[in-house]
Amino acid sequence: MKTAALAVLVLLFSPIAFGQEKPKVFIEAADSVVASSWLFGGSMSRVSRYSAIVSEWSKACPEVEITNSKDGADYDAQFPGDGVLLFDKNKKLVLSKSAKWNPEKKGIKVACAEIIKRAEKK
Repeated sequence: MKTAALAVLVLLFSPIAFGQEKPKVFIEAADSVVASSWLFGGSMSRVSRYSAIVSEWSKACPEVEITNSKDGADYDAQFPGDGVLLFDKNKKLVLSKSAKWNPEKKGIKVACAEIIKRAEKK
């Protein structure tokens, strides 16, 4: 019974109940360069960070929908290497954070928090 009451409360106060859609974000990420086994004549290779960032974002920030359409997005989150840049729909920079240690997780957290804060003001 308590579970049903809690579910009703969650639905009543969710953004969908008020006719609001989740904010949408378009994600861009620079590739990383990785060295492999220099002792055995290894080489440098590029590794795409995009899928890792999208996966982490979907777990850490379910309140914001990821879109593959830059034109349909409310925000553009860019991960250039060691931080995050967040632009709004009008291409205005709204957040610039350096996150030297674990830029994906830290960058996702601050970008997500900024998007949610702006969505709540609307």
